Amino acid sequence: MWDSLFNWYWSESFWLPANVTWQHFKSTKDITMPQPDDLRIIPPLTILLIVIRILFERFVAYPFSKFLGVPDIKRKIAEPNKILEKVFTTISKSPDADRIRGLAKELQWTQKQVRQWFYLKRSANRPTIMKKSTECW
Repeated sequence: MWDSLFNWYWSESFWLPANVTWQHFKSTKDITMPQPDDLRIIPPLTILLIVIRILFERFVAYPFSKFLGVPDIKRKIAEPNKILEKVFTTISKSPDADRIRGLAKELQWTQKQVRQWFYLKRSANRPTIMKKSTECW
């Protein structure tokens, strides 16, 4: 399976111009050419680097940021609300004053509560200060 995938990926018709084959890139006594097989090390190295980064962030950068006093405050999550979710996903992530007024009347909330819900919903996916700090190390 891996050989067929490898052969498909390194197809001469995809990578090389007409009348050129991989044989043109073979090494000789005088010239050493890079070979497609040299790239087999890249996927394992990529995975290794990702694992090292995750381990570093968790076990080195996070404790060091904590030692420096970086706050690790969890964001509040907006309470589930089908009407506001529908407006948020289909119409606007930041509705205008008229829409907020209408939604407040419909839900029997204050306008401040509706604005707060939209703010919390927008900021839910933003990284915390601690997350930014650990990624910067």
